[in-house]
Parts: sequence; structure tokens; C-alpha cells
Amino acid sequence: MKKFSLFLLAISALILPSCSLFDKVDDVNFDVKLYQTMNVNVTTSSSSPVTLEQNQILDATTNADIAKYGSKIKGYTINKITYTISDYSSGPNAVTFSNGKLSFGAAGASSTVAATITSADLKALSTSGAESQLSIDQAGLATISDLLLKNSEVQVTASGTLSSTPVAFKVNTTIYVTVKADAL
Repeated sequence: MKKFSLFLLAISALILPSCSLFDKVDDVNFDVKLYQTMNVNVTTSSSSPVTLEQNQILDATTNADIAKYGSKIKGYTINKITYTISDYSSGPNAVTFSNGKLSFGAAGASSTVAATITSADLKALSTSGAESQLSIDQAGLATISDLLLKNSEVQVTASGTLSSTPVAFKVNTTIYVTVKADAL
């Protein structure tokens, strides 16, 4: 009986540390795109620069795949963030957007600047429909990932200067994400 007990103890010592391996076996990784559109519509007319700031909540659970896994999600990895400009219209002057900042934070809290745009010709970007990638450092991407994991949402703040108004356009943001979750 003593030999059998030692045998069980030895087997347990081999098996128990690998239980974390069994926990990882059923993990799934999948890629999703999270979309957000900010509508900008400044109707007042000004030939002087106008400062603009808009906040919006990005809720990851609006994505069907993320909603399906819900509380089983273990982590998010932000691969890249891109934007396009669409539906541009303005008064007689071409409008340039400058000193642009894109910040992320918890809803209702202060946010951290993650990307900047020095200058952008809004009409040219809208006409081309080109997708532009934002340059965001790893710390910024990790912050966004952590916020999504903690709250399933992140507040996005866009700010900058319009060279003149009136102007209307849409900023369409796409966040490319890899999600890690327990299998259903």
C-alpha cells in the first residue's frame, strides 16, 4: 500500500503542474475588426482656424464574435488602427485638419494621446478613400487592450484644428484586433 501511495504521489507531482496546459488547450484566437464612425459637422462659417474635439465610446461587444464569447475573453491584442475620411463637404475654402490627436481612455476618465496627425487634406483623403494607418507605440496599444479587457469599451477622443469652416465629414476608424478566449 505504501508503494501504491508513493506511486500516486509521483503521478500527481507530474500531472498537477501541467493542469495549466489543459487550461490553455481550449483557448481560441480569432481576428475581428472594430468599427467606429465620428460625424463632424461644423456649420458656423469662419475663415480662422477652429478647434475641434469629439468623444465617443467604442463598445467591443457590438461585434457579434466578441459578444458570443463575453466573459470568456482572456485578452485583446491590438494589431493596428486605421482611418478613412468620407462624405466630405465644405464651403468655398478647402479645409485642412492639423495638430490632430487621437486619445483613448476609460469612459468618463481622462485619456492618453496614442496617435497624432500633423496635417491632413480632408478633401483629398475623402476623394481617394485611402485607408491610413495610425502610428501608435506598443504602450498605447497595450493600454487600449487593457481597457477593452477590463470594460469591453474604450472612450475615443479626437481633437485638432480645422483651417476654416463650414465643413462636414466622417472619420471612419477600424481597429484590427486578435481576441483570445476560452472555447465555448
